[in-house]
Amino acid sequence: MNRFEGSFRKTFQGEKGEEFSLDLDFTLPEGKITVIFGPSGSGKSTILRLIAGLDSAHSGYFKSSGETWFSAETGINLPPQERKTGFLFQDLALFPHLTVKGNMNYATNKKTESIRIKELLEMTELTGLEHRYPHELSGGQQQRLALARALVGEPSLLLLDEPFSALDRSVKKRIHEEFLKLHNRFGFTALMVTHDISEAYRLAEHAIILKEGKKVKEGTPEEVFLGKTLSTRIQIPVKVLEMESDEIHTLLTVEEGRRTFRVFVDNDEAQNITIGDEVIVAAKASEALVFKV
Repeated sequence: MNRFEGSFRKTFQGEKGEEFSLDLDFTLPEGKITVIFGPSGSGKSTILRLIAGLDSAHSGYFKSSGETWFSAETGINLPPQERKTGFLFQDLALFPHLTVKGNMNYATNKKTESIRIKELLEMTELTGLEHRYPHELSGGQQQRLALARALVGEPSLLLLDEPFSALDRSVKKRIHEEFLKLHNRFGFTALMVTHDISEAYRLAEHAIILKEGKKVKEGTPEEVFLGKTLSTRIQIPVKVLEMESDEIHTLLTVEEGRRTFRVFVDNDEAQNITIGDEVIVAAKASEALVFKV
């Protein structure tokens, strides 16, 4: 396992031309999925580019288990190809002139990777499609190919820049499940940018809230998204596992991604819900409303 830590200072322009500074110190938990959440233009994607070596900070550093990838003070700035990262872009960046197998082979120069390629194609349900081109795949298949390609080189750190944002809800849910399956299998450390709270809550074990280039909150998804300082209502899709009612309230035990939690709702809100249903938990601070879907 690798320990990743960094500190970045960089002045840049937001989407509307306004100037603000990225000012961030962070450590990524080993073998965990961390999300950076925040509004558009807050510097989320810039952080990924700095880590990957696609951009440089004015000051700061980034280290992987003591190995320095970037240091403004000493002048160290490893090129992207020397950093052990996989990058999943929002537009996927698949090579249209290469087949599924060609895209996978491009990401590694090792002949010994054939076993890993086979396993990744099996886990992403792309076996049998090796000779198809990206335009011959469905959107979900393209997404899975991009994810498999990002992992084939055995990156010590996987970077994801809102890669699932264009998917509809049903496809996104399936991709999320496959992403978690891959993470459980390979145990990689991941840093993912998203502006979707339910996605962040479903996938993350650690979360950083960013606003105008500065960290405003950090912790578990429960702490940062369901804490009492939460100012906006969030919606989380969950599956009902158990129900227990008294005269006024119903206690729902629900499952979301890798975690299980409980929520109290009024009996009126729970009257049409049964065990096994998928529902939406909408929460703000300690409040909760449940909607059947």
